Amino acid sequence: MAYIFYRTEAERDNLRRELRRVAKKYKEYVTFAVLDATEYGHIADNLELRPGVFPAFVLHNGATDQVFPFSQRQKIAEEAIDVFVLDILQGKVTPGRLVEENLDSEGAWNNDHDEL
Repeated sequence: MAYIFYRTEAERDNLRRELRRVAKKYKEYVTFAVLDATEYGHIADNLELRPGVFPAFVLHNGATDQVFPFSQRQKIAEEAIDVFVLDILQGKVTPGRLVEENLDSEGAWNNDHDEL
């Protein structure tokens, strides 16, 4: 199940338009739901999203109770979500909150950090 949290009706409408093709592409594997963050923000907390940071996208595997939050620093866009969902389905993404300190200013993964 993919949850898309929004703050305003305009944001909801934009996100629906932006992600319509992705939702259709993966409809066999993932159900997409759009939720009002004001009314259902408590669900976002349970899905390892940062409180109050919306819009937000998270994929939840109900069978294993694993969550895959999309970076809340990155813009929710068709191409980015398409790649994210495909990577999850192919087992390339580790469940749980991203360590956002490892993201660059654009929200992309930064592998320059090396820690012993």
